[in-house]
Amino acid sequence: MEFIVRFIYNSNAIEGNTLSLRDTNLILQEGILPSDANEREYKEVINGREAMNFIKTYNGELNETLVLKTHSLLMSNIIKSAGEYRNHDVIIQGSELKLPRFTEISILMKRFFI
Repeated sequence: MEFIVRFIYNSNAIEGNTLSLRDTNLILQEGILPSDANEREYKEVINGREAMNFIKTYNGELNETLVLKTHSLLMSNIIKSAGEYRNHDVIIQGSELKLPRFTEISILMKRFFI
């Protein structure tokens, strides 16, 4: 369980979640919601656990369906487009890396899984 707590904490921290490792552990191990946690950050932790549980028991192929299902679990009750590719362009703040346009994502993902 320690690996899962740390994995979810680090994954969420990369995306801007401000919960501490201790807070993440309290949510996952004790079911305790820290008083300073907001609803989105809490859902990100809970959803991370659901996605990890799904992945641990998944026996199918690595394919587009798996990616979208995992995204759906991670973003459930957080964004309306959970389980779908993004529908807008994005940037990585402070990086010169140019990400694909949102209109290219589906095509690139299909190519990836060929």
